[in-house]
Amino acid sequence: MKAAGGVSAAAAAQSALAPAGPDAGTAPPIPATAAGTAAAARTAPVQPSQTQQQQSYPTPRTRIYYNPELSMFSLGEDHPMVPHRLHLTHRLAELWGLFDDPAVQVVRDYPPATTDQLRRFHTDEYIAFLEYLDTLDLETMSDEDDDDDEGGDCPIFPGLLRYVGLQAAGSILAARDLAHGLCDVAVHWGGGMHHGMPYRAFGFCYVNDLVLAILELMAVCGRVLYIGEVEGIFRATNDTLNHGKPQRPVFFPGTGKKNDLGEGTGKYYTVNVPLQDDITDDSYFHVYKAVVKTAFERFKPQAVVLQCGCDSVAGDKLGRFNLSIRGHSRQVEWGFGAWRVPLLVTGGGGYTPPLVARCWTLETAVLLGMQLGEAMPPAVAKAEDLADLGPSYFK
Repeated sequence: MKAAGGVSAAAAAQSALAPAGPDAGTAPPIPATAAGTAAAARTAPVQPSQTQQQQSYPTPRTRIYYNPELSMFSLGEDHPMVPHRLHLTHRLAELWGLFDDPAVQVVRDYPPATTDQLRRFHTDEYIAFLEYLDTLDLETMSDEDDDDDEGGDCPIFPGLLRYVGLQAAGSILAARDLAHGLCDVAVHWGGGMHHGMPYRAFGFCYVNDLVLAILELMAVCGRVLYIGEVEGIFRATNDTLNHGKPQRPVFFPGTGKKNDLGEGTGKYYTVNVPLQDDITDDSYFHVYKAVVKTAFERFKPQAVVLQCGCDSVAGDKLGRFNLSIRGHSRQVEWGFGAWRVPLLVTGGGGYTPPLVARCWTLETAVLLGMQLGEAMPPAVAKAEDLADLGPSYFK
């Protein structure tokens, strides 16, 4: 999609998507005074007694996609991926009052994605295999019967097809609603499974909901800036600009090197910035802002997909970065204030559930223009299902 008459491509795309009305289809601008308040909030100390939320700017039209059933699955007692983190996140955000604003809609109880929807990216053989597993009585299978070859990353468990269908459905529905102007910001913390391959499960990910969501956005919006890691999938197209920020000189899953630039018509539409272990807030934000700002200005996307895996937060059981929760959310705050195009936000990694819940709750608040205090509100302190979260959240 190209703009005419000197109008940017991003602005033209938003105009095409927006329904009638002065504020429809576009995120509300952040007043200069509000932007200054947000910047000051990052540097000013937060009083421990400050449990209330404060509004920085008008709440954008936001849809939160959360099917409670997704949080009830288990990949195994000792598996690092714990779907229960989604319940903790949603419950914490709910008790903070983040969903009370009339501009915020929580979308629940949607059905799983169909196998035809999954086949938009995944092979017929792989989907047929998932369907076959769904016919087995996995409850009675012993460990010896499980011939999973993923080293424990992607075990087979009861309800697997429904689990991956719900993961995919939330992201597909979010992207579709966003593309058709039903919201300005769409949030699906249950998505972001970016390692899924067309023909196999990989790295805790059985299907790649991000690819399916990006395909939905590309079909309507055109150019999509994706910040995360699916560059192996879109490396041959110039309709998606991929920005990856992998950890360590030895990368998982083997992509993300600085000379991974895409191929064919997609060459130079992939940007990777390898980062060393133990990187902290200021250094991370400096790199992130410089790279993403340039990418956005050059690529002029009509939509942004931001994958907010939080295994980069200090204390995560698998991650090796050293970000604070507020430092992690700073990328979200800056991006939302700068982009002014439809924004899809997903989850991803994050393997210490209380840490995940705090991080994604704070980032939900940031997207809604709210600032949260440091100390636990009384309603949260009394919630038995949030007892593991501790007395404070967002350091």
